[in-house]
Amino acid sequence: MLMTMIIRVIFLVFLYVGRAYSQESLMIDCGGGGDGMWQSDDDFIKTGINSQVQDLGANWGREMDSLRLFPDQSKSCYTLPAKTKQKYLIQAGFFYGNYDGRGFPPSFDLQFDGNSWASVYTTQGSPSFKEAIVFAKRDNISVCVARSLGLNDQIPFISTLVLVTLPSSMYSAMTSGSALVLESRVNFGSPYNIWIPEDIYSRIWTPDESGQLYRNVTAPELTNLADLADAPPSSMMTSAIEALNSSESLKFYYVLHEPQWLVYVNLYFTEASASSSKRLFDVYIDGENMNLNLSLQYKMGKEVSLTLRRRNYFFNLTLVSRNGSSLPPTICGIELFSVKEDLTNGTSEEDVQGLQQLTNNWKQLRGWAGDPCLPTSYTAWDWISCSDSNPPRVIALYLGSHGLGGPIVDFSQLQALDAIDLHNNSLSGPVPDFLGKLPRLDFLDLSNNQLSGTVPKSITKNKQISLRIAGNPQLRYREKKNIGLIVGLSVGGAVLVLLVVCGVVFFVLPRLNKRRENEGATVEPDGAIPEAASSAGPRGPSAVAEGNDQFEEVSEEFRKQMEVDVEDLLGRPGSHSSDDDSYRG
Repeated sequence: MLMTMIIRVIFLVFLYVGRAYSQESLMIDCGGGGDGMWQSDDDFIKTGINSQVQDLGANWGREMDSLRLFPDQSKSCYTLPAKTKQKYLIQAGFFYGNYDGRGFPPSFDLQFDGNSWASVYTTQGSPSFKEAIVFAKRDNISVCVARSLGLNDQIPFISTLVLVTLPSSMYSAMTSGSALVLESRVNFGSPYNIWIPEDIYSRIWTPDESGQLYRNVTAPELTNLADLADAPPSSMMTSAIEALNSSESLKFYYVLHEPQWLVYVNLYFTEASASSSKRLFDVYIDGENMNLNLSLQYKMGKEVSLTLRRRNYFFNLTLVSRNGSSLPPTICGIELFSVKEDLTNGTSEEDVQGLQQLTNNWKQLRGWAGDPCLPTSYTAWDWISCSDSNPPRVIALYLGSHGLGGPIVDFSQLQALDAIDLHNNSLSGPVPDFLGKLPRLDFLDLSNNQLSGTVPKSITKNKQISLRIAGNPQLRYREKKNIGLIVGLSVGGAVLVLLVVCGVVFFVLPRLNKRRENEGATVEPDGAIPEAASSAGPRGPSAVAEGNDQFEEVSEEFRKQMEVDVEDLLGRPGSHSSDDDSYRG
């Protein structure tokens, strides 16, 4: 017990010293309170549940005793601070430790910045680590765990998360449009893991498990360690293996977890023998001679980097002595990466900013981070829908019954929206004008909230939008006009009609009757109506009847129109909905 404590103290001392030589790094104890250089994850994620493992892992620090699990969301993301165009190493650790007492280690997916990273297969008794080297495309890097397709019953979790700044000189063959995903990193001469503080960049070098026979050798301190481009740790470079004799070769076989057409490999060598004997050997990969013609010098390390096209999941490395070599082939370490090309630039930046307005405003949404649409449709945020375009656009918000309150925040950056569902919340205040100006919007459900005022004309006059507003007692569909003006116009119109009718009765009708009497006195001998009278058209009572009918028709039409106008202009709160509580403006 005392020895364990001493080792732990020494580890932390070296950790502080070693980290002093590192560029910059962030070491997160997920689900824990932090310890030494490890810090809590509370500042980097707003969702998940903290838990403690039941079966402690051997030979690992206390940071592996805790974890954060994510039972409620399809995807949960950490947001890590970064500098644009800077190269980083990201390392994620997972230790199940039977935290839930079920004895069933889950499997799930790992992502960064909207790109698929790796599939995580956890085990009962030992931790697993995933690592990638990436360029930051913005001022943060997102690291997400997500449910795998078809494995919705398995809950993602994470134990540790490390972000280390790398010098531009390291892994210089990679481009800004690619990432290196670690397949294997082996130290051949040591039976122990090499990690911090020995490797100041937090890389984990695991012992070889090939099972072949070879000889372990120890080399002196190197004089050129600082000149090696990818900064291998000294403890790895001073321990090596060699074949049992010069006639034998060293053979190593690796299976790629993430099949890619392109792989990147670093090979590390050192000369442990001070004798004048020659050590000459060739490197074969999948049976093909790389024509490196390697020869080594005492106290001098050598690093060889290769980028190769692949045709399958397998990687075979063979070291073979050349003619004239009296010493067998040797090796210290290997790093093997899959190269991920054609990385996404992410969801439309304008849409990301629009969604941030929502997540910042409503606490119910603050647990959502990372790329909202990528890398796959089944890991998009649960309450949005995305297009298949490049870049993806957010085309729908499904926020009904999410417990949202307060005013509707401005998310007008989401210009590709065609559907917005905000029904059955506690939203209050006016309906924003920008909603009616979204160019593609054709469905807007604001029903069953506490909205007030008048629906903006940008919505009511937009024939494209199907609107639902029922269940908002203080919300009017149309603008309320001046009641006094409307009543005045109605009374004035009625008086005008009355005056016209009176004029007809007292002035027009007597004159028509008198004229009819005069015309009736002139009769031809045979009783025929004079030609002038017969050609003049209808006269007398028939003409008056027709005139009355016309006036009555105009008056009735005027009355009906006034009633419609008054009703429409006044508006009745919450009453403007059809049978399905919808309006199309």
